[in-house]
Amino acid sequence: FPSHDTNVGGNSDIFSGDNIIEIIKSRRMIERVLLSADTIDNKPVTLMEHYLDISGKRKDNEKFASVHYPVGANRNSFGYLQDSVLNVVYVEMTKNYIDAQKPDRRLNIFEINITSPDEKLTKVMTERLVSETNEYYVELRTKKAKSTLDALENRIDAMKKGPNTSISSRAT
Repeated sequence: FPSHDTNVGGNSDIFSGDNIIEIIKSRRMIERVLLSADTIDNKPVTLMEHYLDISGKRKDNEKFASVHYPVGANRNSFGYLQDSVLNVVYVEMTKNYIDAQKPDRRLNIFEINITSPDEKLTKVMTERLVSETNEYYVELRTKKAKSTLDALENRIDAMKKGPNTSISSRAT
């Protein structure tokens, strides 16, 4: 099977140590990647659809043959069968195809190795997994910074009220 390696720099908080490895291999990240679209054979298709086609799962199991993951489908609208098949593929991917590790404990560099039955799928999944993890990091950091900023602004407003009230009562 073709494989593709990519390194990701780590950071502190939940993005340190072994936590980043668990985030990379989390169901949230893997599902985001599998449900993303790419152009394959000149038509847009989700990576999940492509994986089910090339892995032979549709030929081996009639339940897999009847389930589809159209481009742009809302994850919340998935039925029980779609969710179950997606979970089966997620478990298979994390056990057999995705390896995330920290090769040197002294460095904040993580290595992601993905192996799949298809070279294009391998490359796209690796790039998207790194991208999704980075987006999650930025999203998390932005939320944290916004909440800190909001708390500081509220504190400043509260501190301003004290002197303003005091000045107003003295003027009266």
